[in-house]
Amino acid sequence: MDGALTDASQGGSGWAFVRLRATLVAATSARRTPWSALGEMGGEYGIRELSELAASVALAGTEGARVRASLVAKATSLRAHQLAEIETDAQAATERMSVVTVGLFAGFLIFLGYPAIAAVLTGF
Repeated sequence: MDGALTDASQGGSGWAFVRLRATLVAATSARRTPWSALGEMGGEYGIRELSELAASVALAGTEGARVRASLVAKATSLRAHQLAEIETDAQAATERMSVVTVGLFAGFLIFLGYPAIAAVLTGF
């Protein structure tokens, strides 16, 4: 389990991967479990998903749960959550655009209607 986490952290080069590698090395040096260090890192940065992943890996590491099945279920759950957030943002953008469209339509009607109303009123 520890080797898999270390190998996974070697997969990138950004600052997040550097921080993950440093956290795993520090956990190994302090003779702590890597998932407890990842859980603390998730709490430190406010990354709920990292804390949930640490809990899943801890369950797999201590209780002998099926690691692959547990992580696949977690990944599916995270994807569904992200998709729901994206759909909510898209719906909010659609609602904001409808307000703009109504405003443009009202302005267009005023632009077209003012000369006609002005001509009728001056004709009296």
